[in-house]
Amino acid sequence: MKKYDLSQIMKNAWNNFHQSEKTFSECLHEAWVMAKMLVLGRLWEKYGKRRIYFNQAALLNLCGVEVDSYKSGHVSYCAVNGERASHSDGEYWLDGTDGCYYDLITGKFSKNASLYGASRRSKFDDVVSAIKNFARI
Repeated sequence: MKKYDLSQIMKNAWNNFHQSEKTFSECLHEAWVMAKMLVLGRLWEKYGKRRIYFNQAALLNLCGVEVDSYKSGHVSYCAVNGERASHSDGEYWLDGTDGCYYDLITGKFSKNASLYGASRRSKFDDVVSAIKNFARI
């Protein structure tokens, strides 16, 4: 189980509390959400943007998806929650988890690459709901 830096969470909550009009309870909740999201990725701050970019392997693991690929990059095996799935389903999962980030300024999930079709969009939506469930947003 991941151990969280409780001191840093409390410092972040207090800093946010002193810089905003929010209650301390709201600030503490936001600090915990950020700490849990940072388990899945890393913080990026540049050009006036603050984002948490998620690790693709961590997202696949969180969603219960196992994907292996050939050296060429094509999917050789895909399983969702232990049940074998099609190779195209594996491609959809890889696309749905590639380049995902959470924008801390707007409070929205997004991804770098453009999405094609409803199947790929539904995988991205599944990933977002898994992150929200994990972080209790």
